[in-house]
Amino acid sequence: MDNLQILDLESNLLSSLPGPAFKHLKSLRILTVNNNPITHLGKNDFKYLSSIETLKFENCQIKNIEPSSFRPMNRLYELNLANNQLRHLHYQIKKSFSRLTVLRLYNNQWKCDCHLRWLRISLQSIPNWDFGSNSPICESPNNLRGVSWKNVAPDKFACSSTIQVPSATSVEVVLGSNATLKCTAWGDPAPIVTWFMKNEQLNENYNNVFDVNEGEIDELNSETGSSVESVLHVLSAKKSDAGSYMCLAENLAGKSEVMYNLLV
Repeated sequence: MDNLQILDLESNLLSSLPGPAFKHLKSLRILTVNNNPITHLGKNDFKYLSSIETLKFENCQIKNIEPSSFRPMNRLYELNLANNQLRHLHYQIKKSFSRLTVLRLYNNQWKCDCHLRWLRISLQSIPNWDFGSNSPICESPNNLRGVSWKNVAPDKFACSSTIQVPSATSVEVVLGSNATLKCTAWGDPAPIVTWFMKNEQLNENYNNVFDVNEGEIDELNSETGSSVESVLHVLSAKKSDAGSYMCLAENLAGKSEVMYNLLV
């Protein structure tokens, strides 16, 4: 078995890869595992397959691939993941794609957001890359559902704005003192934050009453995206300043909002 170069495990009802069984297949170049009910590829599944050049997992049920799964295969040039249930591929998998010349991704459930942008950029950077007739299709978000990757620019692979809801959204201050409302939002691209008082947007006309400080802060445990912190200062609060305030965060992928209540 040491000299075996081609192994076909197609249609064997495998629910997982028999990783330890590959231990002595040091010369294996082509592995076909099509048509098996495999849902997960783990970090040790290819531990002994450093010589693999072609890997085929078409028409399985793969939903998740661990970031380091393909790392042992530094000769991999063809990877077929078509007809599975993949929504994302972790950006760390990129390290295993350096030698790829053939990559099949069509007929999956791709969520075309910022977490998948790295892959779209990687494919675009390959000279003469062409999806042909089997381009991957976006399953979500709704605004990209059914759209072919070849018709979606990398910057459209975006993540909607989200707001980190504070522990307390009701603030009480003494008449004549200053009040502070803080809003932290994340998105990719970075969201634009706007404040509203009683459904009216606060702009430069309110500078003598309100002051807004804004700036980017550290990323919130993500490999992509930016966080923006916007702080609304209500100066010398009056009774008329009491009521509802809204923080609205918005980017090209969507928007979110949080309501605050000021008591004076």
